[in-house]
Amino acid sequence: YVADGIDGLRVLDVSDPAAITELDSTITLGDTRHIALNGTSAYLADGAGGVRVLDITNPASVVDTGAFGVVDARHVAADGTNIFVAAGAQGILVLDASDPNLIVLRGSSAESDSDANAVTIVGTTAYVADGIDGLDIIDISDPSNPTLTGTYNTSGWAVGVDVSGNYAYIADGGNGLQIIDVNTNCTLNNL
Repeated sequence: YVADGIDGLRVLDVSDPAAITELDSTITLGDTRHIALNGTSAYLADGAGGVRVLDITNPASVVDTGAFGVVDARHVAADGTNIFVAAGAQGILVLDASDPNLIVLRGSSAESDSDANAVTIVGTTAYVADGIDGLDIIDISDPSNPTLTGTYNTSGWAVGVDVSGNYAYIADGGNGLQIIDVNTNCTLNNL
C-alpha cells in the first residue's frame, strides 16, 4: 500500500520482488501523505482532502467507505476503531471510525503553536513530531480528552517519530535523527 501524493493510493503485489504488479489504485481528493492499516481498513492522511477510510478486504478492488474533513491531514495512526491524525495547526485529532460511513470527532489536543507532523501510538500514549516544538507526549487513555503530559524541545524541526522501548526516534529536519529517552529527558507539564 503506497501513499502516492496527488495520485492517491496504490496497491502493489510484491510477492515476487522481481515482478511487482499493481493490483488497484484510488485517486483521492487531496495529497495522500500517509497510510495506516488496521485489519481490513486503510486510513489515509490525504492533506486538504482530510482523512479517507478504505475497505481493503479485496486488495484488487479497494472501496472508499468514508471520510472526515480535516484542513491538513499529514499523518495517521490507528488503534482499533480510533484514528489519530497529525493535523498541522489543528494538533492531534482523535476520530471514531467504528462506522466507516459516519466518522466522528472524539477529541483533540493542540497548543497555540502546534504543527503536528506525525504521530505514533504506544499503548495509551501518543508521541507527536510537532515541528519547532519537537516531541509532544500525549496521554490518550481517554480518547475524548487527549492530555499533554510531556515535551522535549529538539534542536530542529520534528517531522517524524517512532518509538521503541524507552526511546523516541525523531526525524528532526536538517538536524538529522534525534534519539530521546522518554523516561528521563522529557519535561512533565503541570496541567
